[in-house]
Amino acid sequence: MTSPHPTAPPIVAPPLPGPPAAREVVFDEAGRIAEDLPCLRCGYNLRGLGPEAACPECASAVGRSIQGDLLRFGDPDWLARLAKGLLLIIIGLLAGLVASLLVFVLLITLPASGGIAMGAVLVGGALLGVSTSLVVVIGVWWMTAPEPARTEGERPVTARTLARWCMTAALLSSPLEIMYLGGAGFATMGTPGMPRSNLMLLPMIWVIVGIVVIVGRLAGLVYLRRLALRIPRPDLAHQTQVVMWGYGCAAAAGIVFWIGMDVVSAAVSVGTAPVFGVTMTVVELGSCAIGVAALVFGVWGLVLLFLYRGALSRAAAEARATWTRK
Repeated sequence: MTSPHPTAPPIVAPPLPGPPAAREVVFDEAGRIAEDLPCLRCGYNLRGLGPEAACPECASAVGRSIQGDLLRFGDPDWLARLAKGLLLIIIGLLAGLVASLLVFVLLITLPASGGIAMGAVLVGGALLGVSTSLVVVIGVWWMTAPEPARTEGERPVTARTLARWCMTAALLSSPLEIMYLGGAGFATMGTPGMPRSNLMLLPMIWVIVGIVVIVGRLAGLVYLRRLALRIPRPDLAHQTQVVMWGYGCAAAAGIVFWIGMDVVSAAVSVGTAPVFGVTMTVVELGSCAIGVAALVFGVWGLVLLFLYRGALSRAAAEARATWTRK
């Protein structure tokens, strides 16, 4: 009996983002690899070998290099190094936060006439910052270690290399920053030290170093997002993209706002008091908005580092089990 109501066609949901598909490897009539295929362990060209064979260079199973781009088929030692690098980055960031709070507390408790003490605190805080930054940079170099068998055709400038060199450049600029911070502290209260005319270079140094650090951090987030797609963790990749855009916009707005307020302050210094009052209100509101955004995305980014470390540690364990499986 025919139904009085026609049956509605089934609704097909769009496919959800999932793990990257395994690579389509070309085989010849004898079942051997008929294209250039690097071994995931050592990079040896596996052309002419069968899936059941072993790599002549490192004795790894050829079949594992055919599986695809997922990290669980990658080099376990490389994955473990990435996880250790993330741990160092987390330790360095948390230690830097504690050092910054300590310096802030010391500065607000100093007497108004303590120019020498202020200079000593600023220099000491900068030295602590260099120490924690060094830990972060070492972690970045471990986290961005080149993957075996994948660096031969790599472009000179990638997110991985950009993160490395930007963070290293920021660290190498620290001695100059320490010099100017010490001079600022000594000159603030008229204590003999760096001439006041030279202190105008300090904001320029901070802006340049800040831009380099921002570029390095954004490049690191791009690199981590690509790793998340190979775990595969699409949810982690999406969060990383949100943090990347949020942090980048907040940081860029902070730099533009800082430069703009310096220009406006210089312009209204010869103007009327009401104009200066309006300007200060804009400064306070803008600073609060940018500070809140930077805090939110900064904490979110730190949480993501913990998640990435756990995910990469698990991927390293799975890869080690895969490589040792007979």
